[in-house]
Amino acid sequence: ITSIIMSNLGRCENEIYSFLASVSNLKREDLENMSPAEFTQLIIDILKKEEFKDFFGVVSKLLK
Repeated sequence: ITSIIMSNLGRCENEIYSFLASVSNLKREDLENMSPAEFTQLIIDILKKEEFKDFFGVVSKLLK
């Protein structure tokens, strides 16, 4: 899922930044100023959150 997000960042930039800002309590500017490694780690950390486990499990089935 992380690679899909990263590869589509240009097409869905506003939506991805809005989603990440809403679930991370960071501002969009903070996200935009992150290094690629920090940004990728943030996505991984969000994907591993217990409250998103079911959601991302269902979404990942759509990607197969």
